[in-house]
Amino acid sequence: MKKRIEKYKIRHWGDDTNCKSIQELKEALLTKYLNLSVAIHFEKRGIIWVRFITIKNNQVLNSYGDESLFDFQELEDDYND
Repeated sequence: MKKRIEKYKIRHWGDDTNCKSIQELKEALLTKYLNLSVAIHFEKRGIIWVRFITIKNNQVLNSYGDESLFDFQELEDDYND
């Protein structure tokens, strides 16, 4: 049987955390993963999608491109499509 992820899963070299909400996700990122780069996995239409982010200076940033602030609403919109 296929193993399902929670609504959101933070992945960092085996130190993974499942989160049920955006709020829980934010709290985990800012406490457990401060000053690290991680991947957020979430399922949409049967496909697992990934967003790469970096947490530094108490901010959640996109890991690639201009390293702008990560838009959690985008993640929620992606999940609810």
